[in-house]
Amino acid sequence: MAISTNVLLLGLSGSIADQLTVKNYNGKAVVSKKVGPRVKPATEKQEDNEDLFKVANEVVKERYADLQKRYEAQMRLKVPPGRSLYRAMLKEFYKKEAAEYK
Repeated sequence: MAISTNVLLLGLSGSIADQLTVKNYNGKAVVSKKVGPRVKPATEKQEDNEDLFKVANEVVKERYADLQKRYEAQMRLKVPPGRSLYRAMLKEFYKKEAAEYK
């Protein structure tokens, strides 16, 4: 994995020739090997985590769609500009409510 502030790479996002993936985080471009599909079957713990993530995504999506709840989350989480409120809401869900859904 390589981290760059190259202007050309900052304009890119996605995969190149099924070999490299370029992602942008806070003004830095991260270049890594492209991750392929899972070869081995998922373990029980991985499947549980995937199921929990689906539930978390559904719950947060509903809350994010409600403008009042979104505003309350923005004030509560104090997400700085340029950061994703949705991701912050997912993180909050995992910290506070994930145990209820296990």
